[in-house]
Amino acid sequence: MSSHPQQEFLDAPIPERWGFVQRTKNTILYYLIRFFFYLVSLTPFVVAKLFGVLLGHLAYWLVFTERNKALAQLEIAFPQKTPAQRDLLAKQMFIHLGIACAEVTHIPALLKRDDLKLDASHKAIFDEALKEGKGCIAVTGHIGNWELLAQVLAANNIPVHTIAKPVYDPRLTRWAHSNRTQFGLNVIWRGQRGGFKEMLRVFHQKEALALLIDQDTDVQSVFVPFFGKEAATPAAVGVLASRTKAPIIIGWLQRQNDGYRLNFERYEYELSGEKNTDIQAITAGVTQRLEWAIRQAPEQWVWMHHRWKTRPPKE
Repeated sequence: MSSHPQQEFLDAPIPERWGFVQRTKNTILYYLIRFFFYLVSLTPFVVAKLFGVLLGHLAYWLVFTERNKALAQLEIAFPQKTPAQRDLLAKQMFIHLGIACAEVTHIPALLKRDDLKLDASHKAIFDEALKEGKGCIAVTGHIGNWELLAQVLAANNIPVHTIAKPVYDPRLTRWAHSNRTQFGLNVIWRGQRGGFKEMLRVFHQKEALALLIDQDTDVQSVFVPFFGKEAATPAAVGVLASRTKAPIIIGWLQRQNDGYRLNFERYEYELSGEKNTDIQAITAGVTQRLEWAIRQAPEQWVWMHHRWKTRPPKE
């Protein structure tokens, strides 16, 4: 009897192509990452957060390639801002990402916070959507702390499944899987056998599938406006909605002063019956809402991502 496709994927051995030097280097790195994560998780969160701020400052000054990429993307998105204003946004972004790393090491404690619990209106949005019996498409972007957002949903008893990209080292993928699933979150890994069937099974189980659609990645995509410029955007939400007719909920979690703000909203759509038109319209509409969310706190988005890398054929 064969094992579950996901378990086969997670049990993958170290790649045979790794030579002795690469194997040794990656093994050392694997244990360093785990030790560092464990060490930070033992500190009070206020200390971990300060460490994240320091890490962000260092990254801004030392990782100049990523800083330059962020500045180039910010110039496209905010041409009206001065270079000094965009530079400040880039610095704030690195600090935000440093804090986000600290938050990930303290998820068990953070999930006890009142501002990370779903209120009655949030729960009603998900309850009403799931009661329709078609499952639910939960859409977000790399806004605020998206890892924490998924854990918040799972900890609040929303049956949610996420799509994740495996790490280069299968040991890190197994470790990430263990961390992500400890509070009830379900993970479908890209590349696992039968991955698309697993996605469809989520809807048959009348549960929620969470998607990130704000990056230019090597997946089926369509071009829609993003900060005023056409951007290749994953079409998964449109494809799944046109196929399953499942309700769409857009959500994000952003940091505010010393607290957090959760936002969830139902995205209403109608299908015309013309598949490509529907996919285009849904992708554009959802992307527009994610852009609105990013504009509320632009320093809490991943500007080093080359968002407009792929260009439309007409260009």
